[in-house]
Amino acid sequence: MLFPTGTVFNVSIPILLFMVFDMRNRLNEVLVPLFLLLFPAAFLNMGQPYIDFKSIVRLMSIALVFYTFASYKGNRILFPYAFFAVCYILLSQVSIILNLPFLGNFFDNTYSISELSMQNHSLDMATVETSDLGIGARLGGMYINPNNCGSYLSVIYAVGLCEAKRETLKQKIIFYVFVFLTIVSLMITGSRTAFVVLGAITLYYLYSRGYRIGKFILLSIPIIILMVTKDLSDVRAFSVGEGVEGSVTFKMQLLIDYLGKCDNPIWWLFGAGDITVTNAVFQSGMDGTDFDFGNIFIAFGLFFYLMYVLINIRIFRTLNPHYRVIMFVLLWSFSNSILISYRMCPVFFMTLGLLYKRSCEEIEACS
Repeated sequence: MLFPTGTVFNVSIPILLFMVFDMRNRLNEVLVPLFLLLFPAAFLNMGQPYIDFKSIVRLMSIALVFYTFASYKGNRILFPYAFFAVCYILLSQVSIILNLPFLGNFFDNTYSISELSMQNHSLDMATVETSDLGIGARLGGMYINPNNCGSYLSVIYAVGLCEAKRETLKQKIIFYVFVFLTIVSLMITGSRTAFVVLGAITLYYLYSRGYRIGKFILLSIPIIILMVTKDLSDVRAFSVGEGVEGSVTFKMQLLIDYLGKCDNPIWWLFGAGDITVTNAVFQSGMDGTDFDFGNIFIAFGLFFYLMYVLINIRIFRTLNPHYRVIMFVLLWSFSNSILISYRMCPVFFMTLGLLYKRSCEEIEACS
């Protein structure tokens, strides 16, 4: 998750998957249907001008993620890794807020961005007061894109809830510090979807743990304080209604436009192999629809789309109840990319696979 994007990063994903893959474990069969449905998208569109090296690498990576799903030599994600990850991401945001040259140069040089990304950067720090950060500003830290940053933080948060031990006072303090830092980092992204996902994960976690109403009230105190001290309508992360009317409507319109222009039954059923078809063929002005469910339909077709939804439902039912919080990260599919993202796909499905494997082992032990 923290690797800089580049050749080393692209190569490291399949190498890592092969290193942790346990061929004796057959739990990966749960995603075999999705693995098989990737082949029509690949072969039916091979040679098309919009299928480039990046498209092929993405298809191979997703296929490998599915083939190795839940078949790993290990079965735990250590909480210290999650704690380090959220601190590292928050540090990349703080380096911008406080304008720290050493840290700023480190992140700029390590996580270099293209000129296009720089032009689309949502924040010019020279024009923003520190007091406005986390309200009108949006900081994605080393990921630049605030939504991408928010989605990775959501995975880290869910993992922390599943893996953190709270048996001693020290462990409890570390856990609550972790929760606090994650919420702060998510608020700095200014992402409305991040706030929705955070709330869904937290509420389901409390429900799955059998927490009483008093716990809900206790955890809502920070929100109440915010409501008393500041008008939340000014905080971008809390303007969910505005996001539904603007962002979601725009993304759905892109999908509707594609469906209206596309008359290729093969693309409808098996996909075009890559989301760039929307711009390369139909001149839509952008690649894909900017949200996962629309992009899945475009890239892999209706059959894959339906199977993907059904398999996620099956996984949710199999997961141990207090591990199911990880599935709420899929809410990002309405606002960002999970499956289509080269970084997010292996991060999420490796995490989900580990929790799925552990749930199956616990079910087998009980029986």
